[in-house]
Amino acid sequence: DLHLTEQCQQSCIDLLRRDPGNYHALDYGLAALMELGDLEGGKEIIELASRQEDDPHLMYQTAVARMMRGEEEWARGVFERFLQEDPEEVGTYINLMRIHHLAERYDKVEELYQEASRRGLDHEDLHFNMGLALKARKRDREAAPYFVKTVRRSGEIPDAHFHLAQILRSEGHPRLAMAMLQREMMVDDTQPGVHAEMAWCAEDIGEYEEAVRMIRAAVERAPDWGIYQHSLAELMLKAEQDAEEAEKIARQAVKLDPEQAAGWQVLGRLAAEREDYSDAERMLRKAVAARDSTAEDEGWLGLLLADSDRRQAARPFLERAARTFPFWTPVGDALGRIRGHA
Repeated sequence: DLHLTEQCQQSCIDLLRRDPGNYHALDYGLAALMELGDLEGGKEIIELASRQEDDPHLMYQTAVARMMRGEEEWARGVFERFLQEDPEEVGTYINLMRIHHLAERYDKVEELYQEASRRGLDHEDLHFNMGLALKARKRDREAAPYFVKTVRRSGEIPDAHFHLAQILRSEGHPRLAMAMLQREMMVDDTQPGVHAEMAWCAEDIGEYEEAVRMIRAAVERAPDWGIYQHSLAELMLKAEQDAEEAEKIARQAVKLDPEQAAGWQVLGRLAAEREDYSDAERMLRKAVAARDSTAEDEGWLGLLLADSDRRQAARPFLERAARTFPFWTPVGDALGRIRGHA
């Protein structure tokens, strides 16, 4: 019960103000603050517990609390000492793997995993953290089996389904990815990233109406995340939905994150449909200059320039688009006409 946990934490704080070394107040107080996630509200408890260097249990709990509070390097020193004293404690490996992952020391994560495996230790969090380290190093195919091991051992780490789904989608298996994401949504339906990933899987298989529905769910859960607004505007065009609403969403998207391409592309294409070619070119050039620009953005700009009889300016954009999308008929036709005039 959350209310009782809050009462417990406050009672422990009150007791520690009278008796700073009270073991039970420190122990229960640390447990309560970690349950609540109130690491600032429990700062007094953490500071007092940090002084109990002769008590292994309190020091370990304090290291976990300080790790959760962002003091990873302090916690790392404690966990490394514990690992030397007890190299069979799986939780210590897991905590150290998390700390090294946050510091992007992925080689250390792999070393800890190998050492734990050599000692015959087996835990879903070991596999999960190993998978994360490999995925962070762009070694997705090597990471996938570790996420599979995680979900086979436990359904209590829904992020494992998410990361496995991302790998499956990147490997060209969007339907399998959707099955993984559905499992995660059964455990936790609140994460916007899961709904967004589901939307992009649906887009990959041409189910644009479903893609719009799922990306709307992501926007509802994270309205300030520009990437989801950009994607919603783009998917609405693909689903041939309300262009006026798509334009409104695209304008919101580029305000939230002007470095994403999709919103600019939507605004450019809609401006071209209104025959506002100057505005269309300005928007599409912003799409091409964005940090996540793709050959599709170049294709739309190339088509606009070709329609404006600026063939040589259009040619490099169209050629790059054609290499990525060889079956994009308007691009191929425009490029053929340009080459015919050469």
